[in-house]
Amino acid sequence: MTNLGVVHWRLGAYRSAAVHLRQALVLHRASGDRAGQARTLSNLGNVHWRSGDHPSAAHCHQQALSLYEELADRVGQARTLTNLGNVCQRQGEYDLADAYQRRALELHGVTGDQIGRARTLTNLGTVRLRQGRYEAAADHHGQALELFRRFGHHGGQGYAMTGLGDVYLRQGLPLVAADHHRQALRLFRTNGERYGEASALNGLGEALRGAGRPGEAVVYHVRAEAVAASTGERDEQARAQLGAALARGDSGAADASPTLR
Repeated sequence: MTNLGVVHWRLGAYRSAAVHLRQALVLHRASGDRAGQARTLSNLGNVHWRSGDHPSAAHCHQQALSLYEELADRVGQARTLTNLGNVCQRQGEYDLADAYQRRALELHGVTGDQIGRARTLTNLGTVRLRQGRYEAAADHHGQALELFRRFGHHGGQGYAMTGLGDVYLRQGLPLVAADHHRQALRLFRTNGERYGEASALNGLGEALRGAGRPGEAVVYHVRAEAVAASTGERDEQARAQLGAALARGDSGAADASPTLR
């Protein structure tokens, strides 16, 4: 049941993923399988996070972390700390997110989990971006991208690319940002990663708006909203709606501007 839930989660079918994972959790609790409970709770937390239900996500991850600590499973602890950091980042709790990601990095160093390390570096890059520390954000995303490329992890490369695109946009380089989001979009589509696809489409829309191309930006935000709506990703839907509204406003202002002759 847990594996079936994970498959549905990766396909972006979050409602059915949650159903399968809850069923699996009941079975693991009945049998006393604590490792199974921890893994299922962690995956259920990720489903809630992708669906925009951050309090439920945090609750599941905290339960998973307690179980992993009881089991002395450092790999599980590190991955769950990363997930908790993601939830805190979405809730605007950047200092707490930073603390969770740093604890995760320490454990990855002990366990040698290089893909886990790359994921945590990507997430820490996002925290640095939100804190306005752009050079540090670019450094973390760059390290993550190098690791993902070394291990041939296409989905991870896509997330590192979108992270770099977001940094370049904040640094006033919208066309460079757009190029990174386009590369990420290709990787996500190749990998069938719907959440990443919505994120890259929104990033591309924001970059094109920053480059003074609001009409094109609207197109990408509308596509992002459609992809996010198909999987129930509320955060990316909201981002797409805001981005489209801002770009349409820019288009109206441009239309109203006098033409230089």
